[in-house]
Amino acid sequence: MNDLFKKKNNKADLSHSTRIANNLLLKHYNGMNRKKDNNQPVAWVGVDIPAYIFRAMGIVPVFPQIHAAFQAQRKAVKNMMNDLESKWEIPHNICGEVKGVIGAVLCENEIAFNIPKPDILITSNSTCGQVTKGFKFLSKYMGVDLINLDFPYVYDEINEDMINYVSDQVAEMMDILENKIGHKMDIESIHDSYANIFTFSEMWREICEANIISPAPVNALDLFMFTSCFISMDTDDGMLNMMAALYNDVYIQTERNKKIENNEKFRVMWHYLPIYSKKRFFKNLFDEHNVSLVTGTYLAMHDELGSAMKFDFKYPITKEQIENAKFQLKYSKKGETIDEVREGMIRYTATSMLNSDVHRGVQDKCLKIKNMVERYNIDGVILHNDRSCRPQSLPQYEIRKYILEELGIPVLFFDSDTMDERYFSESQITTRFEAFIEKMATRKGI
Repeated sequence: MNDLFKKKNNKADLSHSTRIANNLLLKHYNGMNRKKDNNQPVAWVGVDIPAYIFRAMGIVPVFPQIHAAFQAQRKAVKNMMNDLESKWEIPHNICGEVKGVIGAVLCENEIAFNIPKPDILITSNSTCGQVTKGFKFLSKYMGVDLINLDFPYVYDEINEDMINYVSDQVAEMMDILENKIGHKMDIESIHDSYANIFTFSEMWREICEANIISPAPVNALDLFMFTSCFISMDTDDGMLNMMAALYNDVYIQTERNKKIENNEKFRVMWHYLPIYSKKRFFKNLFDEHNVSLVTGTYLAMHDELGSAMKFDFKYPITKEQIENAKFQLKYSKKGETIDEVREGMIRYTATSMLNSDVHRGVQDKCLKIKNMVERYNIDGVILHNDRSCRPQSLPQYEIRKYILEELGIPVLFFDSDTMDERYFSESQITTRFEAFIEKMATRKGI
């Protein structure tokens, strides 16, 4: 047997696709300032609003919350948090992610990337009031106009009134932006944005669903890192090339796993946001106990984006396959007028944003977890009660009860902060994780 298949490691080596992602991010952030210097307008945008709208207009979208996530992986984030609290008197109980957003302006010497100042700010109430307040602070501090979108909370099903309500706001936002840049979106730009976002969505779905098999070929912690690229660069051609490399890396490991010993003891999922600075800690913890983190609700963004059609991608994914998929999507829009295409983009944007998990009630979140538990054969669920996202963490106790009583599987429940590692204790988490392992082992009779 080839030595390649004798390796006991059943997780994909993503060094190639990760290197592409890192280079792409550096190019992306470095290129922002050049575009700003060339008089291309810049918008700082809330993480829940898709980038493709702005790219189709020739506007540079900057996501300060994603920048904050990169900041969280640097040791300088501690200095930023301390400076914001001591020098700027920002309360310690303010969301860590919001602190990262504000810190990008107030603590420029401690930021991850040099991001250009905005010509306009755009956010919404979809995540929480603290994010909205953070953007309002930036608007006042920098003297920049702010667009604040209002999204209804979805307790049951999305209805036509909700879609129309959000669509009207998206259309008004686009009118404001088109007036600001002095021209309308052209139909080719919209077609390119459509084609790229749907092609990405379909590839991402296949990558995530590769972990349905056992042993899972990829650690979901690694996939979390790629989501930052998707949010920031959802219609960038370089992002699709990176996606193809990731797909190929995962496919290779999927085939390798068919020929090696399956040492996977437990399969777990993560609900909501990870702790960016503790990725290595959790990977080591999982590896030590032969635990596979196979999926997470935050990774299931393809469910929100949807795709106009399904593609049968073949390994290895090549540039030719990507271009063919994009061509099919563009062709499906052939014959539509600019007004029809623009209206379609507005409605698609409104619907996809309403489909986001952050707008959904507890029942919907529980149903989503139930479906993922069954589809991925999950043995236990990790619930991160995130201090940086209180509105999303508030239902965690009810979700925990549902998982324990209705699904009958163990839960690892802990408080921490996505951004601020001062609220994280490795020793406490290790102790709780070991108890979590014992409960899964008892349930499986091992």
